[in-house]
Amino acid sequence: MGVLLVPMTISFAGLELMFRRNEWQRFIGSFALYLPLTAVGVVLAWPYLWENPVENFVEAFQSFSRYRSDMLTHYLGQDVSVQALPWHYAPIWIFVTTPLLYSGLFAVGIGVVVRAALRPLHWLASPMGRADLLLLAWFIGPVLAVIVFHSVLYDGWRHLYFIYPAFLLLAVRGLQALWQAWHHLHSAPLKKITGWVGTVVLGVCLAHTVVRMALDHPYQNVYFSIPPVATTGMLFERDYWALSGRGGLEWILAHDTASTVPIGTDARTRLALHNALLLLSPPQRARVRMVPPNRALYFLGTYRWHPEAYPNSYGPAVFEQRVNGLPILSIFRLR
Repeated sequence: MGVLLVPMTISFAGLELMFRRNEWQRFIGSFALYLPLTAVGVVLAWPYLWENPVENFVEAFQSFSRYRSDMLTHYLGQDVSVQALPWHYAPIWIFVTTPLLYSGLFAVGIGVVVRAALRPLHWLASPMGRADLLLLAWFIGPVLAVIVFHSVLYDGWRHLYFIYPAFLLLAVRGLQALWQAWHHLHSAPLKKITGWVGTVVLGVCLAHTVVRMALDHPYQNVYFSIPPVATTGMLFERDYWALSGRGGLEWILAHDTASTVPIGTDARTRLALHNALLLLSPPQRARVRMVPPNRALYFLGTYRWHPEAYPNSYGPAVFEQRVNGLPILSIFRLR
């Protein structure tokens, strides 16, 4: 999806040149470097392209709209095929995994930009207006492309993370607008009260985000901004690559002294836990035997495709990894 940044850069450079015609030589010189260096950089950093850069690039780009997998993703309480995602999949995921303060400021920033855009000629004539248009295109363009081309996404909006800087810059635009509006207040008491309230709200929200990042480490990828936890856990995927699997395996090996420990998991989670196994030290790996659940001593339950609690037949969990109260890994001793 990041390839969209190249035509976007070219388009906005052309728009900029319309208002800075005396700098056309510098623009042409920049593009003489930008285009070939971008092409070389993409190929060097993308091993899949090395064998056949052009053909493999086209294949990779087209695969987003005709991805071969028919995998299911858990979204709004249902298992949905990645081939038939609703249009609101990406916008909802962006909202529920972004701090509410940022989303609120982003909404203000969008409102400010749209209001200025009602006078398009005046808006585009200013460098600030063209910068605002760039941010809008940077954020909204890829989201619209996903919706229009029915691109395959899964596990949230990680395929679109490159638009997050534009989101934050639009949020800063909203904060700037609120700051300017506050400065223009004529009532001194109102200005003082709103200033203190705004400072406290901003400080508390930022502090909350920092604290959550520290407490959730290393599982910040399971951050949700919308409470309550129980509802969030039923509606959306959690630790989709089972990053918590490493900690779970280490916990079992630390609490079981047997030379070999049979461990089972859901069939669809087996690959993710195999990757976690590779992160262990060689002596630790030598003690683990991944087996079917009916032959396992321990069962590792993850919550990518299993939002509900595990059956009572598993017994009580002997260990759970939680993020802000939301379980992302449960370990059961089966016998």
